[in-house]
Amino acid sequence: MDGRAPPETVVERHDAVDDAVALLPATLTPNQRPAYLLREGFGCSYDRIAALLQLSAVNARQQVFRAQRRLDTGRLRQEVDSAAHRRLVQAFLGAARTGDLASLERVLLEDVC
Repeated sequence: MDGRAPPETVVERHDAVDDAVALLPATLTPNQRPAYLLREGFGCSYDRIAALLQLSAVNARQQVFRAQRRLDTGRLRQEVDSAAHRRLVQAFLGAARTGDLASLERVLLEDVC
């Protein structure tokens, strides 16, 4: 986030990230969450996502496609645990700020079967 932005802008951005990240666990399956967020949010390759999820690259691509389709429908799957949500938001913001995806990957992989 831009350190020069006015405080109200920083708060608005944080709220927008918070809301967007809340949709992921509420809408997507455990495999779809990391696949979608790492691909769409950080541009990770399908090969990298496949390695993390222990899938083929084709299956990783399919997970992203299914995630997008599920998000487009707006259908919620489950309630979101507030502690897990906070961990995911903090990990996302940290990765966005520093470019280091290791912590975000660990958080995203906690629920993967």
